[in-house]
Amino acid sequence: MPINTPHLTLFLLLVLNLSAAIAATPFNDALQNSQTDLEQGHVHWAIDRLEALQGQADTAELSARWAGLLGQAHYQTHQPAHRQRALALLAQAANAQALPDTERARYANLLANAYREGEEEAEQAAVWYARALQWAQDDAALMLTVRLNQIRLLPETQRLAALSAVSHAIAALPASTAQAQLFLATGKFAQKHGKPALALAYSALTLALSTAQKQADKPLQAEALLALAQLYASQQRTDEALRLTEDALATSQNRQDAPILWQVEAQLAQLFRQQGHADAALAAYRRAVRHIQAVRLDLPVCYDAEGRSSFRDTLYPVYLGLADMLLQQASETTRNKQELLQEARATLELSKQAELEDFLGDHCVVHRDLGTLAEVRGSGTAVLYPVVLPDRLEMLVDINGELQRFTTEVSAVELKTTTLALLKALHSTRRLPYETSAQQLYTWLIAPMQPLLQAQHIHTLLAVPDDFLRMLPLSALYDGKQFLIEHYALAVSPAVSVLAGQSPHSGQPKLLLAGLSKAHGGFEALPGVGREVRGLQAQFGGDMLLDEGFKMADFRHALAEGEHTIVHIATHAAFEGNAQDTFIKAYDGDMYLDRLQALLQSPARADTELELLTFSACQTAAGNDRAPLGFAGMALRAKARSVIGTLWQVNDVAAQKIMTAFYHHKIMGRLGKAEALRLAQQEWLREPAFRHPFYWSAFILVGDWL
Repeated sequence: MPINTPHLTLFLLLVLNLSAAIAATPFNDALQNSQTDLEQGHVHWAIDRLEALQGQADTAELSARWAGLLGQAHYQTHQPAHRQRALALLAQAANAQALPDTERARYANLLANAYREGEEEAEQAAVWYARALQWAQDDAALMLTVRLNQIRLLPETQRLAALSAVSHAIAALPASTAQAQLFLATGKFAQKHGKPALALAYSALTLALSTAQKQADKPLQAEALLALAQLYASQQRTDEALRLTEDALATSQNRQDAPILWQVEAQLAQLFRQQGHADAALAAYRRAVRHIQAVRLDLPVCYDAEGRSSFRDTLYPVYLGLADMLLQQASETTRNKQELLQEARATLELSKQAELEDFLGDHCVVHRDLGTLAEVRGSGTAVLYPVVLPDRLEMLVDINGELQRFTTEVSAVELKTTTLALLKALHSTRRLPYETSAQQLYTWLIAPMQPLLQAQHIHTLLAVPDDFLRMLPLSALYDGKQFLIEHYALAVSPAVSVLAGQSPHSGQPKLLLAGLSKAHGGFEALPGVGREVRGLQAQFGGDMLLDEGFKMADFRHALAEGEHTIVHIATHAAFEGNAQDTFIKAYDGDMYLDRLQALLQSPARADTELELLTFSACQTAAGNDRAPLGFAGMALRAKARSVIGTLWQVNDVAAQKIMTAFYHHKIMGRLGKAEALRLAQQEWLREPAFRHPFYWSAFILVGDWL
């Protein structure tokens, strides 16, 4: 793997020597402490500390320095929710004439980086890099830092020559920590450019290591050793890579809070595994995960211009590697098999919690409690954990606390190809054939465990899907005669430990029904929404907000006054690959996740539990396997026990019929949500004209199924 830690080295060059620049006062001490937080990777600590200082600076210089440090901290999160704040604060600092030019250059360089990483903002980046170079004339190391960053704007074919020129300029600097950092940044950059840049990468990383050793900088030595180890590993020189990685571990072993430790241990685990040392690899993976959990809040998970997170390329492979090894060891022993399977399941839960927090951009919303797993036991429910590995599919099944493991010899590529083929058939309005792919997926995912499910009298399946399987409606899996929904009630959860089942809601539910049926704001009309919302109110009562009546102020007022336990929203909604782009459409604007959270968690609702939040006309981003996390995000942000949503935009008539039948079974029949949805979908698929899963399988239940 090599592990990607974007811009970490260049950040170290941007730290200001505040202790030399300003006198000791409580405000200045807080700035110095914030700088220390950033040096150690504690980004959110720095943000909290700096936000508390807002308005307390007594000079223009201190105000600008405060803005620059806070802007750097927001930028260093690499999260979309922090981007605009970072841009504004960094621009404020860079434009502040009260600061020395070199300090302004540092902030201009960071601002240019932020623009460069944005979508179609290269021109703004180029402008700020030019200003940074102008202001950095008296600081050779800073000028080379800016030049390194500028190279990222060049076409691929021009980068290697530019890197080589910068490397020669770095060699001319006096030996220093800054020189070592620049060599390290150059080597890592060159490493990404393949075989033609290998010699440059090796030379720069070797010089980074020797310079860091001369400066007695242990953290920098560890980072250089790890980068060299990754370079050797990429060339299949495993013994040398292992020696260098062990040296990196020895160098960093006294820095238990250092973010680099998880990378070193993950690299060790991979190398041990390649050499066939399973016990050593397992121990290293365990340590790597433990280190991730200790520092994950401040790890730099980044987003590309399309909003895709780097989580699955950086942290997720470590969790998956540990789970893989635990599952393999469980297959080779009977003595402690259950303990190994339980640890594998706990590891999967940790990874899913981490990805959900990453999706939401908020580490405080997800309440982690592995103890809640016990609540699903003894309820006729089986919890399914599909684990997609490169060479096979593993399925962990939890029934009454006892874990069973099923292995299917199908590659991740073949599984994904078949899944996408089924999704293409389900999404198409042309009613494409689905039977072959739906039956094949049933054979891989369900058939191996079917005898166990029958023997244990299971009636509900709670799936904790992974990767591209999150886009798959399990209800559409087909055994050749019947769909899976005809045998089992179905629900999904991003992680059982964050959305576990509880006791059924008691008392008569009260509904708030909101909908937008008219074409508005660039969105097409949804004529079935009016019939749906009016029909639900006629049958089950509740308050209704429709079209012009569905404005955000009216929605807020209704929530505050009504004590509703079910909120049903039938309008355009977009569930994208991150929470910041996920919204529902009201008549007068878009309600994003954070705004919906504020409305549903207002003090006026403090004593009212939200049992169910339904989105009957939403649409997830096609092909984005993180988009379904938006349903879970809605549930967590709104503190709703369950969410119903659709994986694609469904037929108006189907939505009306299925939702009406669902509420009938839920309210009048007093059934659990998963069973009520199962019956509603079954009724629709038994209509010959609507048997195709396009009409009914898009509906999924996330969270509490009771």
